[in-house]
Amino acid sequence: PMCTDDGKTACYVDTKKSDFCGPFDFVVMDVDGAETLRTNDVWDFFTDCASSWPSCTKYEFRNAQFVYGRSPRVHSWRSGGKRIVRLKDNGFRGEVQYHCTNNEQGLDLYHFAAKMYCTDLFKKRKSECTESPTDSPTACQDGFLTKPPININIVMDISYSTYYTPFGGSWIGDLNGDGKKNSILDAEIAAVFQMMKVIENSDVLDNNNVDIGFVVFETSGFYKGEYMPAGRYKPLNSNGNGINPNLVRDLRRIQTLKTNATVIQQNKGFTNFDDALDKSIEYFMERENDSTINFDEWTNLMVFLSDGIPNIRGDGDNEPFCKHGLNGVNCNNPNAKNKPDTAATQTWESGELSFCQSGDTGCANNKYKPCVLGPKCEGDAAVR
Repeated sequence: PMCTDDGKTACYVDTKKSDFCGPFDFVVMDVDGAETLRTNDVWDFFTDCASSWPSCTKYEFRNAQFVYGRSPRVHSWRSGGKRIVRLKDNGFRGEVQYHCTNNEQGLDLYHFAAKMYCTDLFKKRKSECTESPTDSPTACQDGFLTKPPININIVMDISYSTYYTPFGGSWIGDLNGDGKKNSILDAEIAAVFQMMKVIENSDVLDNNNVDIGFVVFETSGFYKGEYMPAGRYKPLNSNGNGINPNLVRDLRRIQTLKTNATVIQQNKGFTNFDDALDKSIEYFMERENDSTINFDEWTNLMVFLSDGIPNIRGDGDNEPFCKHGLNGVNCNNPNAKNKPDTAATQTWESGELSFCQSGDTGCANNKYKPCVLGPKCEGDAAVR
């Protein structure tokens, strides 16, 4: 419970009941224990609770309607004999202030807002009840996952944006222990767990007729490479009555970079769809060449999990790229297509990228870097 200090109102999160089919409801109660508000709208909840401090008056600046899924910064200071409590969303320039003539009430309101910020409650999005579940993989569950044997290739985006971007669906928590709750990456991990639970509860799927390939990607893609947990798995444990513990362990270990500065320095954390698909082909080719199965009898399913659009140029599928590199370098120069100008001519159609790959710390100063990091270009539009 997060109780206000006026003795008249209790504001708390009800995790045992939800009228809106969410993980919890926001509830405000009076001194007699009667509910005066039950809502799934975090801003309605906060505004109602803040009104419990009678000396605090709300003032709205710029766009007072904050974007759901984001968390405003909370600040407080004294000015003109009043305690100011400010909630400000720098990214969308939304701002709300409370001016409190009673300093103690102002501090109580500040601590209440800070607690909501620290527990990520401001990021709670509205939930709604539907006639049937909308967050389960029904297309797979009712379609491909009823037709064994199946090769399932899971392709997971672990770019930087999957860490800092909040997930817009139901509350998930911090599944990989990276200190960030309810991120896109957490949602991707949860989706894989959900699929494995479908396999576990199935009467027709087991370790004998389901094979799992796992690809992770950011600036480059990885399958059975240096970045684990890329590789092969059986979906279930040896007894067939639970998810493969090795898969659970490795899913919970998946983390990505946490700062934009590190992304630039290490050239990791961008989004390369093309290489992710190339590594996926490796998995299906490996299965096709497996002499212990008849590949033609197996259903092939690829589950592609990502949060956005690619920003790394591919290897010959007519992807857009930036026209200019550093210091006016012309990206149309044949040498710029795939190698620095000191190397022999090699166009993108010749194969995978040979420079500015994931982990290339020299990429930041490579004059051809903008030729690779397209189509998000600085100063001009992308070309093909």
